[in-house]
Amino acid sequence: MHTFYVTLTVVFGCLLLVVGPLRLIGLRVFRSNADTLRVPYGLFRYLGLVEFLVGAGLLIGLEVRPVGVAAAVVVVLESVFSVVLHLRIREALTKVVRYVPTIVVGAGLLVVTIADR
Repeated sequence: MHTFYVTLTVVFGCLLLVVGPLRLIGLRVFRSNADTLRVPYGLFRYLGLVEFLVGAGLLIGLEVRPVGVAAAVVVVLESVFSVVLHLRIREALTKVVRYVPTIVVGAGLLVVTIADR
């Protein structure tokens, strides 16, 4: 389990370290998402910063447990927030469920981080 946990944490953390800055600099796809969700792009840019910091937090959390716990909590909260935004615009449920794996991974990382002693 430890190898799987570390691998998942590294992959997920690196993914967020890449996606966060892309959202922050304003790639067209992220601007389009903000428009679709009727969210000011400034908020989306803030989420990019949060994603970058969470990615770093997940990686740091491999050595400093409280940082990993905090980062995993933010992953879950951000994913739930995404679901709420998509439901708010009455997006098809088939599109909303794509956030479920992120919630499950974030929750799993959180549980394992807390339980790993």
